[in-house]
Order: sequence, then C-alpha cells, then structure tokens
Amino acid sequence: MSKNLEKKFLNIIKKNLSLKNDIKMTDYVKSFKKWDSLNNIRILIDLNKSFKKNIKFGSIKDVKVLKDLFNYFT
Repeated sequence: MSKNLEKKFLNIIKKNLSLKNDIKMTDYVKSFKKWDSLNNIRILIDLNKSFKKNIKFGSIKDVKVLKDLFNYFT
C-alpha cells in the first residue's frame, strides 16, 4: 500500500513540475528548478485533493526532501 501512495505522490510532483525523468523520495526540493512559489501552491492543492487532507502552507516550511513532504500526507 505504501509503495502505491509513494507512486501517486511522486506522479503529482512530476506532473506539476512537468518532469520527464524519474524522481525519488530522497530528492531535495531545492534541486527542482521549476519548484517555485506558484508550483508550490499547485503541488499542495493537488496533494490535498488526492490524499483528502487539508495541509496548510505554513506547516510545511521545514520540508527539505520529498519524503518530508510525503510524511504530511500519509
């Protein structure tokens, strides 16, 4: 089950950043050139919808790697 959730999560990130290459849970958020403030909003909205959560922007300020963000949604 967790692998399916990880795949779903990573696909949302890839879609919003228009990435073609595979990404990993250990990738640093700052390593994505297209991850700007607008995409940050889009990603959070999509993740909230897909995982049926209501995570606020202020609560994810300490996210360094994708796994950190994923932990908010699982």
